[in-house]
Amino acid sequence: MKRGEIWWAEMEPPVGRRPVVLLSREAAYQIRSKVTIAPVTTRIRGIQTEVGVGPEDGLPRRSVVDCDFALELP
Repeated sequence: MKRGEIWWAEMEPPVGRRPVVLLSREAAYQIRSKVTIAPVTTRIRGIQTEVGVGPEDGLPRRSVVDCDFALELP
């Protein structure tokens, strides 16, 4: 796992399975029980905290990384 990679994660309902971007430093994976992620969404609002991603990144359609909702997952 490397920072910046897109992974699929099982989120709490009602969200369910969705792509996320890993934000944690690689060294943190060995000492922490959680990883910091930012969810990927197809709801594009056009705000400064969104980073565009899409098929060129392995996703089925145009999306954004929603940095306003970064969180930790076990």
